[in-house]
Amino acid sequence: MAATHYKIANWGDPVGEGVSDSQYINVTGIAKTNSPAEPNIVANEYICARLAAAVGLPVPPGFLVKKDDEPWFVSMDFNLAGDVLPPIIPQILLARKPELCAGIVLFDAWILNPDRHARNLAHDTTTDAVIIFDHSRALMPTDLPQRQYAEAMVDKPAIGAHCLGTILKDASTFKYWHQRILAVAEHQITDALNDAAEVGLEPGNVHFFRQYLLDRRQRLPKIVANNPGAFPSLTLGTLPWTP
Repeated sequence: MAATHYKIANWGDPVGEGVSDSQYINVTGIAKTNSPAEPNIVANEYICARLAAAVGLPVPPGFLVKKDDEPWFVSMDFNLAGDVLPPIIPQILLARKPELCAGIVLFDAWILNPDRHARNLAHDTTTDAVIIFDHSRALMPTDLPQRQYAEAMVDKPAIGAHCLGTILKDASTFKYWHQRILAVAEHQITDALNDAAEVGLEPGNVHFFRQYLLDRRQRLPKIVANNPGAFPSLTLGTLPWTP
């Protein structure tokens, strides 16, 4: 996948050390924090950004900051023009990048993301660069007890009316993306959850979500095969990895 460039706020002074002519630079990001109605936004964003990067999906780098002692999640700003991003046209993205679309759908099923719509994907139709962002409502949506949604979605895709899942036709690369999800090291999952416990994930739920994500990724083929209604355009019988 092509490297993504991020928006520069301004160039600063030279560092003045070393031989590489290093220079201070300020770049911009998009920050979001929790709300009473959605108290898990920061933890959700942080965990999912870490996992998406580990899988190799095109997600902007993200990190944590504090403002007035409240945690915020910051996603690097890839919108160089600064204009409001237009919604993608899912059919165009699917026609040009069917393999990546399959990866996005399978990843969203892993992280229980019911909120993938045309405005939280970016697709530059000139360069064909794609960015996925906004995972605020994955894993632990709204103000439910943190485990409740995950426990209710054990055997379900949990992707809602996914803008790509509903039109996806070719599942031939599901196996490839499943292997990439399985290849995420257990310590990467554990580290992301442990870090999220500092910004809202209840410490007692770290082990729960670790085991949940490890188990769920193993069962993704069965979850997809057993829920054809979530993939109305997909011929599930042709899946090479259907159990």
